[in-house]
Amino acid sequence: MGSGFYESAAATHADAVPKVIDQIVSCLQGDSGGPKYLTKWPCVDIFVNPFACQAVSQSLVAINERKWWCVRPAADPVRESQNRSLHAKFIYSAFCREDIDTYSSGWLYLGSGNLTSAGFAQRAAVNAGNLEAGVLLAVEKMDSKTLQQRLPVQWDTEVEQGKPEAGANMEERETSFVAAPVAYFLYSEDTNCWLTPYPPESSDFEVRDSNGSWMSVNAQGRINWSSTAPLSVNVRWKEGHLQHEADVPVMDQHGRLCARPLRPLVNVEEVWWQLEDFPSTSEDGTPDEEALDGRGLTPNGGEKKAPSLAASYPIRAMMQLLENIAAKQTQLHQADWSTWCNRLEQTLVQAKDTEAVLFCRALDLNVLGPLWHPPFRPAYAENEDTLECQRYKAALGRIQAAWGMSDLAKLGDYV
Repeated sequence: MGSGFYESAAATHADAVPKVIDQIVSCLQGDSGGPKYLTKWPCVDIFVNPFACQAVSQSLVAINERKWWCVRPAADPVRESQNRSLHAKFIYSAFCREDIDTYSSGWLYLGSGNLTSAGFAQRAAVNAGNLEAGVLLAVEKMDSKTLQQRLPVQWDTEVEQGKPEAGANMEERETSFVAAPVAYFLYSEDTNCWLTPYPPESSDFEVRDSNGSWMSVNAQGRINWSSTAPLSVNVRWKEGHLQHEADVPVMDQHGRLCARPLRPLVNVEEVWWQLEDFPSTSEDGTPDEEALDGRGLTPNGGEKKAPSLAASYPIRAMMQLLENIAAKQTQLHQADWSTWCNRLEQTLVQAKDTEAVLFCRALDLNVLGPLWHPPFRPAYAENEDTLECQRYKAALGRIQAAWGMSDLAKLGDYV
């Protein structure tokens, strides 16, 4: 493991291993009740800047007394220098036999947090503390030379007793940003428009309405919004005697954050083009404007090739679309199902004013009827008690409401 800063020397006893380092190893060994990722006696190498390693400098004896623990200076894989400053924060773990120069079953943590209490050990708080980011990567087999080309590590030199310096502690900085007590809002519609905060228990704040007035969360835990879904809303709250304001993003009913209004789709062919490419999408969730104009033509005037949906016959085009949707969604992986439901709802709502939809509605027929039946969805979404089925049916309900077909007889329900 390596870090640009470690715990303050003043906060650590000279005869003890720095607390955060000790906790990391203990946690990975499963001592806190979690899974075990380390053996009982692992080799632990702590990489430092020898001229500024804070508590590690005075705890060198205690660290070296641990079996197979060692403090080493960080290495420079380019200049092959042993003496260099270290800004990286990393933890790497792998299995290695002493007689074989190969590291296997490895994983690597890279993050912004130093191996200090504030940077690594403290739990996140809503309105205080460090905001750190980290990633965890699976690492393929590699030899020690390859590893040294990717991380500032080496195994030839140790930090000698009396040589390392504590250096300066992490600089205490003034607060640069105060997080709002709500992460984002969920936008929904029924007879009114609503903003529901997430986390749902968030309530100690006010939201600026589109008219400029301030509103609070009602008894049902949401805010009555006066217009369509905004990209974000302005929130204000108090902490002690200080009042703060921040813009908080809004997630629309299609699961899009800070989303622009969706443009209407022109025809059934365009609907299928948007669904056919799932799970890929353009940035705004609509077909590429440069590759497709409103007539379904590419910029050079050529027609985009697509499955024949019999565009001159609206009812046949609609039946072909439903068949294509069923064939597509019955083959989807379960992990993609929730996203597919969002895409399906978003796309079909965009299609509510196409010729095919208007024609079918004039027949007083709910053409979405077949999609309600279990054979038209994957096996994991057939059971009524599954979340996948419930998510899908909720989306279908909103689609047929947008199409104006909720009260019409469903196609396929006739005997």
